[in-house]
Amino acid sequence: MNTTIIGRTCAAAVITLIGVAGATAPASADDAAPSCDPAFVQAALTKAEADARAAQKAYVTHTRTAMKALVKKVKADETAEARAAARKAGRLTAAAAKDPALRDAAKAARATARVEAKEAARAQRASFATLQRQVKADRATLKAAWTTAKAALATQKQIAEDCAEAPEPPVVEAPAPA
Repeated sequence: MNTTIIGRTCAAAVITLIGVAGATAPASADDAAPSCDPAFVQAALTKAEADARAAQKAYVTHTRTAMKALVKKVKADETAEARAAARKAGRLTAAAAKDPALRDAAKAARATARVEAKEAARAQRASFATLQRQVKADRATLKAAWTTAKAALATQKQIAEDCAEAPEPPVVEAPAPA
């Protein structure tokens, strides 16, 4: 009954994971060696630490929140999405009345608003168990994002250690002019 909401959540989770993995993926063997510029290494390490902390905080907050509150939030989010889509459709319809070039955009916005309204209605009618499955899928997504961020942090720490151990190239001084 409520497979659309769960499907959208799973699709969003996959897209999020791909984005996180792509943004924090370690350099492959084909890529050039990472720069050992201290400023670059420190900036990358700081970013990886911040990403890992944010992912951990999101997961822990989600885990500590009561299931009933999370289910209620899912319903509220679906309703808010439907209202936002309806407002956008209304604005574009009013603009299309003045400018015929916007008719296609207004038609697409109305279609999107209808779909969002149907999904919001499904969320309101859905059983607690169905919405609970959606919340658990969200939790799994957050856990996977945290795991990915931890792996990226470990990679950045390893790169920082490798750069710290790497011998610095000798400084060749130019001969003084005579």
